[in-house]
Amino acid sequence: MNLNPWIPVCSSAKLKREKRFLFRHHQKQYLLLSVAHQFFAINNQCPHQGFPLDTGMIDAEALNITCPYHQWSFDLNTGQCILNSAFLSTYPIEERDGQIWIQIPC
Repeated sequence: MNLNPWIPVCSSAKLKREKRFLFRHHQKQYLLLSVAHQFFAINNQCPHQGFPLDTGMIDAEALNITCPYHQWSFDLNTGQCILNSAFLSTYPIEERDGQIWIQIPC
């Protein structure tokens, strides 16, 4: 049984329009992205030194995000760093009835 809650975050129209949506839940920041007609949910904190990723560069072809501070790049599907063995936390995301929901661990 999965006890991790699904949280409604924003409308899918808003995320499609703005491409990025940052929100806080229980003192943690999450970044939702709309890239190449797909939705992604990631931790907004780079695992390298904890800098925020919300202003990072998105590569829509490679489906990755690059930290604007030290240029570590992460695969948006897996969270795997392109440069080394580090991982960025990613979260399940769904569109339901025009709303974006993510599953956040307890």
